[in-house]
Amino acid sequence: MSSNQTQDELAYFLKFFTPQIQFQIKQATISRLKQKLHSGYEKFNKGEFECLIASFIVMMCAPQPNISSYFESAGLFEYPFIQEMFSNYDIKMYLASLSFYDRDQPDEDTDDDGSISETEDEEAVVRHVEENSEVEDDTIQIEQIEGPIIKDETNATNITAMLINKFIDQVEDLFIKHMPDISYISVDESLIPCRCRCGHIVYMPQKPHKYGTLIRCACCAKTGYCISLFLHQRNIKYTCEGIFQRLLQNLPKKKFHLITDNYYSTNNSFEFCLNSRIPYVSTIRSNRFSDVRTNKELQLGQYIELSKTSQHNNFYLTTYQATKTKRVNIAHTFSFANIQQPQIWYDASCIKPPVVQYYNYYTRGVDLMDMFVSMTHWAHRSRRWPVKIFFHCLSIMLHNAFVLWKINNLTKTTFIEYCFTVAIKLKELHFVSQEKLVYGLHRAFEKKHQSLNLLKMKLFNGQRTVTCSYCNKRTTVSCKCGQRVCTKCFSLHIVRISHQHLE
Repeated sequence: MSSNQTQDELAYFLKFFTPQIQFQIKQATISRLKQKLHSGYEKFNKGEFECLIASFIVMMCAPQPNISSYFESAGLFEYPFIQEMFSNYDIKMYLASLSFYDRDQPDEDTDDDGSISETEDEEAVVRHVEENSEVEDDTIQIEQIEGPIIKDETNATNITAMLINKFIDQVEDLFIKHMPDISYISVDESLIPCRCRCGHIVYMPQKPHKYGTLIRCACCAKTGYCISLFLHQRNIKYTCEGIFQRLLQNLPKKKFHLITDNYYSTNNSFEFCLNSRIPYVSTIRSNRFSDVRTNKELQLGQYIELSKTSQHNNFYLTTYQATKTKRVNIAHTFSFANIQQPQIWYDASCIKPPVVQYYNYYTRGVDLMDMFVSMTHWAHRSRRWPVKIFFHCLSIMLHNAFVLWKINNLTKTTFIEYCFTVAIKLKELHFVSQEKLVYGLHRAFEKKHQSLNLLKMKLFNGQRTVTCSYCNKRTTVSCKCGQRVCTKCFSLHIVRISHQHLE
């Protein structure tokens, strides 16, 4: 692989991980570091931050250890790629303080020196759709409906969810800005595994993990490119047509087909798609329509296509006998009676009806995205549910960049290889040797500074307890360098050692 191709791989990722996004994450992390009273890290600059993101990408893509306990998952921090840039203490401290939202964010984005960045102004998010633009006859016109019903805005968890959705909106604008030509969109939910004590955790027994935070996504049905998404909040009452409007309102006004499962297929959602001129196909539950003709007994593999009637005047209905005990009902706003061959999804030799072949081919968009995102699963155990959402968004950025890369470069590069290449190039932008970074100071501590348990190690002439040199309290823990340090004072000891190392 040539160097130009490698540089292009990083360029695709930086389309979504822009300086504006980096600045917001960096400032929120610095604010949390200050809250935790970690001194000496106020100059957390761009070089160190991008190297930190490269370390996170490697930890997400590397073979995952057994994480049944915290001590077994601690091996994630021992990769040579990470230890070359950060100490074990630094990477754990940054991970514990990682944040991408701040309750006291300034109105204008500034550089590290306080001045407004020109590059961030140039790379500001530009929406494709203007509100006052005219709509042609063959384009989409999203119908405006009433917003969702919000039950409570005062809860701290709800405020955090609102701030997370603001960050997701910025990422979504970048997804729409750089999205390829898309004609088929599938809408579905994605569950981020999480069992934290949070009011937005949902229970879905049909999912593999069952508990987690819910993300509503709209993805390309062919490639899995994520177009728009938002965090599902428990304090907000959503409707199916409201979810459609939220996911599709910022898309370019061009014609596309929409495919969903039976959760979203209601009479109001079909009416919304008809008013918005969106061709819509979805499975539908039997209790959401009534037609006596569907009671007809069918043999295995037989199907009937019903035209619009007074009972369901918004859609056509196809009833298909999939198995002896399973009957599938698919509703669609356009007829499949006249199929123009050839079609990618259509096979004339297949006994399934055309609408079933169409639905099976184009309903996989969100599942395809979840398959790629699961390859970069964050294995470190954490009780902070916003951190899990951040790494999920980072995985989606990598996946969208990989889709764009594959469209413009017909290579056999796998998704994991692409992620490793992005991490290596991010590191090489700032890390020139094993001793320092190009930008800022590199806090690399010797391996002799580690916390040891005196009950298991034979130190200090076999003493089981020693006096801490900082707080003068008796402790059973000490530093490997020989300094008597208790557990509470160990972080202060590391900071002082880092200052001495930098001097």
